[in-house]
Amino acid sequence: AKGSGAMVDSADPLAGETWLVVADLQGKAQNARITAAAPVDEADIRAALADRIEIRRETSFDLDRRAVRVRETARLGAITLAERMLPAPSGADADRAILEALREHGLSLLDWGKEAETLRQRLGWLNRGLGAPWPDVSDAALLDRIEDWLLPFLTGAASFT
Repeated sequence: AKGSGAMVDSADPLAGETWLVVADLQGKAQNARITAAAPVDEADIRAALADRIEIRRETSFDLDRRAVRVRETARLGAITLAERMLPAPSGADADRAILEALREHGLSLLDWGKEAETLRQRLGWLNRGLGAPWPDVSDAALLDRIEDWLLPFLTGAASFT
């Protein structure tokens, strides 16, 4: 299971098989041609190599949908056996994913609205000019304290819609 690429001639009866156990190759790397192989079922692969299959869940933020996505991947070394999208997280998991998305992509993901932006600008001016007790409301400062000011208001939804 090195996961290197190889090809079967299109006229070969094995060309339509999803999974092959390859016994012999001719050529090197991506240009190798499979000369001896047998078809194998994914269930057989999973049964024989269950202890080597790694299941991973990756949480990411979809900028287009403005929502958290969770993808589960089953891998055997470099070979992806299966991949599927899972339901979006909810509750505390969703809140953590939203905070991570904001850290990664910035506070521009939030719809501040004109009034909130104006307030941030005024508070920023006061903080720069007078210092304490006026808070630093720059993006960097807000991201540093995001758990304090935003987390209590999150609702467990995995999107900004």
